[in-house]
Amino acid sequence: MNRSYDQIWVEGSEADVRRSINDLLITDSGILDEDFEHTDQRMQRRDSAFVTHQLDLIEELTHAKIPYPYNVNLFSHLYILIERYRGAGALIDAGSGDDVQLASMRLQGLVKVCECVIRNLDDYLDTTLPSIEVSNLYQYLTSSRIDSGRIAVSEMPERVRAVTGYLIDRVSEDPSYRDIGSNELFVSLAKHIKPLLNRLENHISVKNNLLEQIKLEYPHLFDVVRGALARLVQRYRLNAIDDEENGFITVYFAQALENMHAPINILLVCTTGLGTAQLLKAKIERRFSELNIVETVAARDLKDALASHDEVDLVISTVGLPSSVHIATLVVSAMFTGEDQEQLEHEVDRIRKEMNR
Repeated sequence: MNRSYDQIWVEGSEADVRRSINDLLITDSGILDEDFEHTDQRMQRRDSAFVTHQLDLIEELTHAKIPYPYNVNLFSHLYILIERYRGAGALIDAGSGDDVQLASMRLQGLVKVCECVIRNLDDYLDTTLPSIEVSNLYQYLTSSRIDSGRIAVSEMPERVRAVTGYLIDRVSEDPSYRDIGSNELFVSLAKHIKPLLNRLENHISVKNNLLEQIKLEYPHLFDVVRGALARLVQRYRLNAIDDEENGFITVYFAQALENMHAPINILLVCTTGLGTAQLLKAKIERRFSELNIVETVAARDLKDALASHDEVDLVISTVGLPSSVHIATLVVSAMFTGEDQEQLEHEVDRIRKEMNR
């Protein structure tokens, strides 16, 4: 930021200026979700409502939902365009290269969507924006995940599939994540990688408001993904991938990690094996979907049940059990109180850690 007498201005590349404005515009107390009309005093409500309508129009024309954070990026792009035009007029002159750039854009369906939105902006601002703004909006749309989920991975560009596979392979080299690769992970990650490559090419950044929470929750995985992305950048000669993007990608691997956990097998023991046991079973299944209750038995049948189910990891009982039971046990009430739930959660975490050793 520079100042000379009564004038203040910002110097920097277009990408850096947009990133700075975006960070100021989008805060934890500002725009975070799809309800952009409930904005703070820094936002003009009429402009905000107009831009929100354009996002709705884009979703309607593309037959797709634009999820967070891409909707926020598109909102800020259009809102900043309006504010900058009002403050300084058209900052980019239409040039002879515009038609060439527009003709080079591959997805003609998206080009028409962009042209429609820019025409609406022309009417709203009572002006004619340079055609390069169609190209700018196109870059943002192709850098967003708006494919509606109907595109099969086999239909994605070979480069997207190669980058996705390489990234999964690099993360899988860490002993903690050796078996993390799955078709489900590949599909979901590839759909993220496709617009990511466009963002890197177009120098478009995405703000990740959950970044610090992701770092705290998955510190090792975050570092492993960061290292894998560094190798990916070098291997495919990409622009640098920042921590904001790293956080989003870490979430995909974290989800795969949670899904790959083997179920914890539970044996339920009650005084009768009926009535209260069925109630307890229903409560546990509703609260802990990752637990597999292999059988519900009466206390007197516990020895035979353990002999028949050597896969059992934990015995949950409403009565005290003899010391001869040599696997993990937990005594709870048939009503499965909040305290019981906390105790079971701690026991499940302990068993998980034992399994991962």
